[in-house]
Amino acid sequence: MESTYKLNKRIAIIILFAVIISRMAIYLSFYLGANTFPSYVKIPEYIKTGDNVQLQLPYEFSETRIPQFSDLNKFDARNYLHIAQHGYDKFSIYEKHSNANWVFFPLFPMTVKIVQKLFSFLSFEEVGVILSNVFLYLALLLLYIFSRNKGLSENKSLLLILLILIFPTSLFFSIAYTESLFLLLSSASLYFNSKKKYGLAIMMGSLSTITRTVGFVNVVYTFILLLIDKKKDWKLKDVKWFIYGILSTFPLIGYFFYMKKLTGDFFAPLHEQSINWDRKTMVPFTNVSNYIKESYFISHSGWDNGFISFLMSTAVVLVFLIYIIVSRKKLIGNWHELAFFVYALLLTIIPFSSGHHLTSITRYLMVVIPFYFYLIEIAEKRREFLFLYVFLFGVLNIYYCFAFINDYFFVV
Repeated sequence: MESTYKLNKRIAIIILFAVIISRMAIYLSFYLGANTFPSYVKIPEYIKTGDNVQLQLPYEFSETRIPQFSDLNKFDARNYLHIAQHGYDKFSIYEKHSNANWVFFPLFPMTVKIVQKLFSFLSFEEVGVILSNVFLYLALLLLYIFSRNKGLSENKSLLLILLILIFPTSLFFSIAYTESLFLLLSSASLYFNSKKKYGLAIMMGSLSTITRTVGFVNVVYTFILLLIDKKKDWKLKDVKWFIYGILSTFPLIGYFFYMKKLTGDFFAPLHEQSINWDRKTMVPFTNVSNYIKESYFISHSGWDNGFISFLMSTAVVLVFLIYIIVSRKKLIGNWHELAFFVYALLLTIIPFSSGHHLTSITRYLMVVIPFYFYLIEIAEKRREFLFLYVFLFGVLNIYYCFAFINDYFFVV
């Protein structure tokens, strides 16, 4: 799978413009959403004067509000930035307590803290947003190279970038969330795997384990590729891979030891999920089954838009099912492609096993990189299929922006 493809300046500029334009579109959606929909807290009133009918607005549109960095500091972003500024909550897990921030893995807030120390004229909010956008751009560059290494043409590789940028929850790539950093580390791991630089791939995967819970999948995928490439041709010098495997666990184990010291529980980040964050390991797709049994638009707590979560879950799973049908011969005859599919399944199934509800499922699915490859492959001879997904992504992207800027919980 190794390739000699090298990124050129023209492509780097195209991707940069794509990132800038897509972020400007998101900001425009924030502006429109912030200044239109909050006005209608009651049924709009119309007054008829002669032959004219006018809408009674609560205030003049000349008084519109310009979204600020502080408007992006909400939901989980507050937790990450609080950790960057003040560290983790310091009390025992066995004490009665409210939601603790131990569930938020440390690499992103650590990075924010370090960069803010270097550029102290920037606020933590500004550093978080800037870093996320830089990580996004770097991730897309690596993904472009990786896609070319996998044999995609220039147009298809750029299409893959576009699909990521217009994904419904793409706004989270540009605020103080872990999405961009995880995408960068996953992309770097995939890139180094494609170059057979497995040591660097393991390093990137190891860092992703302290970014998001599913980060270990990146490490597992690299070792699957090692097994495929080595087959039975193992030599004494290959003991280094065993050592690398042990070393790859150090960042996560180090975090757990710190949690043990801080909370009294080695696995506090995992146990706290079920104690106060309504997350627990369940049979895969239990949350989907629960929604089908008792459907809803927005849950009573407001944290889940069941309709959109189910719609996007179906859209992603449908791509996998169609890919299995149309590319089954490719999967059966190519161990590397089969490994890539297993990698995709793990990244997809784990979010569907993390609770009885669909909260955040759309955001979790956004970083399942193989999904975009499979969508493009399916759409190669089915352009209407691609059009459907682009339309769906675009509409929901705007919807999520409107909801986010107006503090609707379900966007998380």
